Amino acid sequence: MARAGEIVNDVADRVTLTGQSFFDPLPAGADLYLLKSVLNDWPDEPTVAILRRCAEAAHEKTSIAILGGVAPDEAPRSLGIDMLVAGGKTSPLARFTGLARRAGLDVTAARTQASGRFVVECRRAEGITS
Repeated sequence: MARAGEIVNDVADRVTLTGQSFFDPLPAGADLYLLKSVLNDWPDEPTVAILRRCAEAAHEKTSIAILGGVAPDEAPRSLGIDMLVAGGKTSPLARFTGLARRAGLDVTAARTQASGRFVVECRRAEGITS
């Protein structure tokens, strides 16, 4: 959390940082939930649980941005020691899309940024109410 505070310093008046377990209910109604370097640490079922918490907290226009844990379908697969120990992995986009659907989310965008980081954006699936 301390590092996050340093990063958002310029927009601190518009951002709320909250530290807690991914598996507890999230503060509801935010415009953006950012999962950075989170999902690659978890196997499928905990990944779905984390994404479901985002879906539960989201309103219809909320974006859920995922940085890390998802890769383009055609990307070469790599496995870090942290993923080996924790049982996590990087999911190809097609597989992640299925996990997101199970959690009540639709993938609305996915692309590689100029920095080289692959970013996926999700929104609450239609028909899901918070």
